[in-house]
Amino acid sequence: MALKCKISDVKLSVPKLHVDDRGVLVELLTASQVARRPFGQINICTAKPRAVKANHFHKYKTEYICVISGKAKFTLVDMRTGKKDVLSLSEDKLVIVKIPPNIAHAITNVGGKTLIFIEYSNQVYNKLKPDVVKYMVVKNGT
Repeated sequence: MALKCKISDVKLSVPKLHVDDRGVLVELLTASQVARRPFGQINICTAKPRAVKANHFHKYKTEYICVISGKAKFTLVDMRTGKKDVLSLSEDKLVIVKIPPNIAHAITNVGGKTLIFIEYSNQVYNKLKPDVVKYMVVKNGT
């Protein structure tokens, strides 16, 4: 998989792996990769087979996504230009996707088991003032 997205502001990177006979340590994000702001929040997310998560964009927030178990179709739409791209993400080749503001995104579980992914946001979720704009990137099951 070429590490490039058709949407110029979306960045893809391969995390550094440290492998030994005990297992693997994955350096997901370092200070040099994220904006120099106060720490946001890290979430572990799951999706059942064929489920679609997200279907939204953020006006201010930047997110980083990495699938750690399963297979996903990650669909992105640049709300400024209408440009669209679809990425294949899986546990077989770890990739970190940086999603800046105004990029609508949806992650679809295209595998036969529960999808697990890690999401870092540079802002803590505020229930009273959420930075989430619903946008139908993909319909459930498509």
